[in-house]
Amino acid sequence: MLTDMQRQVSQVKETVSLVKSQRQELLASMEREEQYKEQLVAVNEKLQEKSNSLEAEDPPQDAVETVTQELENKINAAGKTEEAMMKKLADFVEEHFPLPEPAQIAKTSKDLRSRKQQSGKETLQLKVILLELMTKCVESPNDPYLMLDERHWPAYIELLLRCNIILQHPDNDRRIKLVPFHL
Repeated sequence: MLTDMQRQVSQVKETVSLVKSQRQELLASMEREEQYKEQLVAVNEKLQEKSNSLEAEDPPQDAVETVTQELENKINAAGKTEEAMMKKLADFVEEHFPLPEPAQIAKTSKDLRSRKQQSGKETLQLKVILLELMTKCVESPNDPYLMLDERHWPAYIELLLRCNIILQHPDNDRRIKLVPFHL
């Protein structure tokens, strides 16, 4: 009985010691949280003062004009860069992917068992197909798919598909869109 009581007293002492240490940790944690709160309040006050002072003064007109001019210059530079890139793309495509000969179109149409024979005059150049795809992507981002017709040479479409430049619509193989490279 005595040893049992001693064991229980020892357990109670250990429990009291544990509770005291937990209490000290909680007090220290509360103190750190209080300091953190005071720092946040001070930062909030400084930000509020700065916000009020900025609202009170109007920005100088020269600064607004300078920023506006810089933005206009950047927009103009981007437009020029886009024009140059489109010209280079068109030159590259024209050089390396010329419009096929009518005999080649007829052979491809037979190989693909096309219902309607195509003539070389109505077949679109690859650069025109790419331009249509880019325009469709920019003008209607909600529905970027382009509907294929007999003017689109199947060999060009196959090339674009194999190079992962375009994707086919999951439900309709006659609809294609550019791969979203920016994502």
